[in-house]
Amino acid sequence: MDIPKRNRHPYIIFVLIASVFTFTVLALFLRKAPKTPGKGIQSIETKVLKFQSESDFKNYLQKAQNISSNFSGFEQAPQAAKLNEFGTSAAPAVERISETNVQVKGIDEPDIVKTDGKNIFISNEVGGFYPLRGDSTGTGIAIPEADSLIYPPIYPQTQTQIINAFPVAELSKTGKIDMSGEMLLFGKTLVILRSNKLTGVDISDPKNPKQIWSLDFDNNYLQSSRSRNGELLVVMQNSLNISSPCPIPLFKLGVNSITIPCQDIYHPVTIVPADTTYTVSKIDPATGSIKSKTSFIGSSGMSVVYVSNSSAYITYTYSGDFLAFFARFIEEKAPDLLPQQTLI
Repeated sequence: MDIPKRNRHPYIIFVLIASVFTFTVLALFLRKAPKTPGKGIQSIETKVLKFQSESDFKNYLQKAQNISSNFSGFEQAPQAAKLNEFGTSAAPAVERISETNVQVKGIDEPDIVKTDGKNIFISNEVGGFYPLRGDSTGTGIAIPEADSLIYPPIYPQTQTQIINAFPVAELSKTGKIDMSGEMLLFGKTLVILRSNKLTGVDISDPKNPKQIWSLDFDNNYLQSSRSRNGELLVVMQNSLNISSPCPIPLFKLGVNSITIPCQDIYHPVTIVPADTTYTVSKIDPATGSIKSKTSFIGSSGMSVVYVSNSSAYITYTYSGDFLAFFARFIEEKAPDLLPQQTLI
């Protein structure tokens, strides 16, 4: 945009004033910053420890809340803490059935379709609907007039179909399981991961599958699940109750509850934002018994849980020192932006 000559002087003066102001602010900013690149930047200690008591847990959460309330929009890159060793074992034989993918060697992920090499298990949910009153045009579903005033909806039907797939000439529906969800297959046990529970089903006789165990979720939800060397690994997520953060409810087994005490919950030594707990459980798929479990705090919006063939990892973030970060950027990446005497 062209500026008339008679109006250019005020515009030039404004630009000069703005430039001087910006330069002055940067100069003062850098003089207060650490003089050695990186000096003064908060060190990150990735060590994790268990809480000593409920009061210890509450004290940590209070400090974490203070960090969140003073958050200025700058974060340190996520740091990964190693939290659990699953032990080593011989490499499994190569298989060409049942496995969903090979993102991590030796780890299988749940899916709505599984196969044992002979039978195919297909989990489906038929959606519900409200029947329509038929009319003279033949559209809709004909309902007797006497029943058409109040007609109940057709609710979703959840089933897992069992198909005899081999040999192909004998392809047929063998049986069904009256529940659905993503599945993991462990030999003759099919584990169905539902929205509110884990269920183990004996499929040794595909015509007559039988439920053998069930674990109900207790005020939490399933974040992730994996199959590893014949073991079921599940990651459960709980929202923290700041006034009473522990024990953490995990599963319900009949009238009994399985919980995690305060002293079994890990936290990073560095104070980080925390509003969630994650629990990694190792479960025997044949019986539903919990062989081991590990719990740790995290942030629902920033933490990432990763399960490898040998360990579980949790990432966390924390608010960094923006002044030190910016000074380091100027000194290392853009030293020509300002006169050298400003950086002394």
